[in-house]
This record gives sequence, structure tokens and C-alpha cells, in this order.
Amino acid sequence: MVIYLDDLTVFSKSDEDHLHHLRIVFQKCRKFGISLNPKTSFFSMEESKLLGHVIFKYVIHTNLSRVEAISHLGLTRNKKEIQSFNGKTNFLRRFIPNLAEHLKEMTNMLKKDSEVKRSLEVNKSFHAVNVALSTTPSLTS
Repeated sequence: MVIYLDDLTVFSKSDEDHLHHLRIVFQKCRKFGISLNPKTSFFSMEESKLLGHVIFKYVIHTNLSRVEAISHLGLTRNKKEIQSFNGKTNFLRRFIPNLAEHLKEMTNMLKKDSEVKRSLEVNKSFHAVNVALSTTPSLTS
């Protein structure tokens, strides 16, 4: 039986902790017969892309390509575009304070009998999300 694991990641706050955590992971792999490919393994990296984010030391940044994709969407014209915009921005919700409040007007347009109407509130919401994204948000651990 072959199992392919993509992106087995070990994160630690100190070198000593990291060695300890790696030892535990390697012991578990050995116990369950999981082989790791040394050609695709990287150790002691200070920066890495993981799950759509860029991790540098103790800071998690948004991946700029995701931010640019959202910024280039433009104002939404129909329910499908609103769903797409909300979904893409929701992925980055941890980085945008009050995201639910910003998306409230657009989300209301997704209700069953509601129609998509451009309004000052929708424009403000769209603009507020794009401004929040343009600051290259990050989280610290």
C-alpha cells in the first residue's frame, strides 16, 4: 500500500523544540511504516508557503496572488459573482477585521427573493474589503 502525504509540516518556536517535534514525527512515521522522500523534504526553513498563506518566522501573511485575485474581481453584478467574491474573501477572514460586517450588504443580496442592486452601501463594503486587503494583512503567533 502506498500513501502520498502532501505538505507534512512541523512548526516550532525554538530550535530545541523543533528537533524534539521532528523526532516525534519521525518516530510516528517509522511506527506506521510511512516513508519520507528526502529529495522533497526541506528542514529549518524560515519562510514557506502553506495552505494559501506565506509563513515567515512567527508571522503569517496573506499570499499576494490571492489578494490580487480578489482585488481584480471588480464590483459584483450578479449572485454568482457575489458568492465568488464572498468565498474568496472569506478564505482570508482571519486577516480582515469586521469582514462579516463589510460583507453584510452583499450577503443580504444572496437571500432567496432578494435582487442584486448596486447601492452606496454595497460600494462601500466592496471598497472597505479591498482597502483591508491592500495593507498586506498578517498575523503574528
